[in-house]
Amino acid sequence: MIGILLITHNNLGEILLQNAQQIVGAQPQIRAVSQRPGSSFQVLYNRVGREIAELDGGQGVLLMVDIFGGTPSNVAQGFVEERRHAMITGLNMAMLLKVLESDRQNLSIGELARVASVSAKNSIKIHAGPACELAEQPEAASDDESLGHIEEAQIDVEVMNALGLHASSSAKLVKVASRFKAEIFLANEEMEVNTKSIMGVLMLGAAKGTRLTLRAVGDDARMALKSIGELFKSKFGEE
Repeated sequence: MIGILLITHNNLGEILLQNAQQIVGAQPQIRAVSQRPGSSFQVLYNRVGREIAELDGGQGVLLMVDIFGGTPSNVAQGFVEERRHAMITGLNMAMLLKVLESDRQNLSIGELARVASVSAKNSIKIHAGPACELAEQPEAASDDESLGHIEEAQIDVEVMNALGLHASSSAKLVKVASRFKAEIFLANEEMEVNTKSIMGVLMLGAAKGTRLTLRAVGDDARMALKSIGELFKSKFGEE
C-alpha cells in the first residue's frame, strides 16, 4: 500500500487529516507533520525522513504539501529525487478525501498523484453575486464512462435532510452505493457524478429541497436504486 505523509505549515496537515478521518474513518499508513515557526529546515527534514521510513511498505510514499516553494515543499523534494516517492502540492480537503477513498493497494504512486490533482482542481468552484463579472467556468469532467452493462434504471430523489448532501450524508450515500456492482450516478441540471465518490457527491452542492436524478447501470441496478432511494427518504438518519 502507498503511504501518505502530509507536510505543511503550522498544523494544517494534522487538522485536515483529523477532519478527513472523521468523515471516512481511520486510515492506515498516513501521518502528518508540520513546519513549526522558528524550526530549522534540518529538523523538519529529519522528521520527514523518519516518517517516510515507517510509512513506506514498498510502494513508496505520496508526500502531500500545502504550498509549492515553501519549506515543507523543499523538504519533500529532497526525498522525491531518484526515489520511488512522489510529491503533490496544493493540499486541500478535496484532494485528501479523494486519496483516502482511492485504492492505494493497486494504484501506482503516479496514478494516485494524478487522481489527487484532478480532484483538487475539480473541487474549485466560483460563486459570485450578480455584480461580479466572471469568465465562463468550464464544466467538471463527468465520471460516466462507456459501461456496457445489462440493466439500466432511473428514479428521481429529493434531498430532505436539513443539512443537505454534506460530508457525513455523502459518506453514507457512498457506503450504500459501494455495496452494489452497478455503476450509479447522481445528477442535477448541471452535472452528473459517480455516487461511489465522496468528492463527486459533495460537488453537487445539493441543499435541502434539491431534486436529483439517480441512475444505475448494471445487473443489480434496480436493487441499488431502491436502497439509495430509501436512504434519501430516511433523511440519512439525521432527523
